[in-house]
Amino acid sequence: MPAALACPEGFRGFSSIEKVQTAGGARVYKLGGNGRTVYIAWNDGKDAASVSPDELGWSRVKVTSSVPRFENGLKLLESKEEYPAFFDVSEATGPVGLNKVPVFLEEYK
Repeated sequence: MPAALACPEGFRGFSSIEKVQTAGGARVYKLGGNGRTVYIAWNDGKDAASVSPDELGWSRVKVTSSVPRFENGLKLLESKEEYPAFFDVSEATGPVGLNKVPVFLEEYK
């Protein structure tokens, strides 16, 4: 798993981690504990990769980036955004495209 990974507050305290088999170059890990399941996924291969909510057993997912959306720390400070608002969050019902920046995937309820 990438070493320089920011962990938003709501993603701490998991007691188990399990590698998930996926097609292509996607890297997907299942985090469990505290009555929750969260996946972390990224792609460090050359070919495009994605993961779909149905591969995780869900109909839609909340996608949270592990890296703030600013290009550097100064831009983040200048924005005056407070934690955790500077992490991009979206919702998906279809494939989530993956790149080198890991994303957290949770069931969207």
